[in-house]
Amino acid sequence: MESKRKFTVGEKITTLEELLECEWVIWHGKTTHIEVIKSLQLRIVMKGLECGLIHKAIKKESEGQE
Repeated sequence: MESKRKFTVGEKITTLEELLECEWVIWHGKTTHIEVIKSLQLRIVMKGLECGLIHKAIKKESEGQE
């Protein structure tokens, strides 16, 4: 299943500013759009940052493209 995923886990996001620069993130192991994160309560997002639960989502290159 990993080979079908469009994104891979990147660096941990540690600040709210860094989080808001992203369009896609990995939240609890799942690829999540930033608008979903923005709709959460601030304290939930801050706790996720503090615990290292949010990572950058790095888009994988298609293997058929060059």
